[in-house]
Amino acid sequence: MRKSPRVLLAIVGIFILTEGCSQAWRPSMESVREVPPVAVIDLADYLPEVPHSRVYLRSDLRHTEEAVTSYERHVERMRRRDGVFSGLELGDLTRYFVQSEDEEPERYFKWPVPQTGRWLGFFMEFDPPLVYMPATVRRDAQTQCRSSIRLFDFWGHRLRPGTVERIVRVEGFESIVADKVSYPECLRLVAETRVRIPWSARVNLTEYLWLARGIGEVRRVERLGVLVFPFVYFHEAFAYELAAEQESAVGATHSRPSRGPAWARLAILLDRFLPRLRVGGVLVEHTQPTPQAAEDGSFVP
Repeated sequence: MRKSPRVLLAIVGIFILTEGCSQAWRPSMESVREVPPVAVIDLADYLPEVPHSRVYLRSDLRHTEEAVTSYERHVERMRRRDGVFSGLELGDLTRYFVQSEDEEPERYFKWPVPQTGRWLGFFMEFDPPLVYMPATVRRDAQTQCRSSIRLFDFWGHRLRPGTVERIVRVEGFESIVADKVSYPECLRLVAETRVRIPWSARVNLTEYLWLARGIGEVRRVERLGVLVFPFVYFHEAFAYELAAEQESAVGATHSRPSRGPAWARLAILLDRFLPRLRVGGVLVEHTQPTPQAAEDGSFVP
């Protein structure tokens, strides 16, 4: 029986979508110890003082021929700077919005980095602010936050509005070795971030996080999948391991993490675009969460 073009397209689309899922990138659960059923874990015990700086070793899990690279992160009380943004001193991101001089004025985002062929990026505003990480976690429970997003491309033009949903749950405790250093009884979390732009794109980011008590993130394994309508799908997977620690020179005082800010604005730069995506830098601005988010509890670096 002859198949219609629509059926063939559907078969091709399903094949493309499931091809990425067959990759053996998901960390094993073999050595994970379960969290006691009644235990409530305060994430402040597993996060470092603020401000702080970290250097990670990044490995490409799909393209293993790629060299391991270093990836810096600087966390301040109301801001986080990763990758290319770690070496930039920038003001409030709202200062980079400008009004066009056209007959119908439009709000543009003027990128704080040069527009070169090397970079491609997106800028988002969250409404309400996105709760990135819960204040507490417990077994057999998950925290979920949903926001609307205003999205701008690298040329500053506003794109279709969309939504973002983030789900975080605990998997247990696991002792690991990162860059030849042992970290006993790390708290292992899994976070799923889903971005939906109607009739344009769907982005799924799955992150496995290992948090060492008082140190913070010592390992992260992430998988990024991007579906551009109708049937163009790309996926990448990376691993990050803590390579070095140093005190940040930003700010004169240090403070313990608290039920603090949520994500208000986010700038992402890609230093490798389709078909081999890679994040080159992330800049996050924090704000106080909405009353509803505050009830759930949040902490962002």
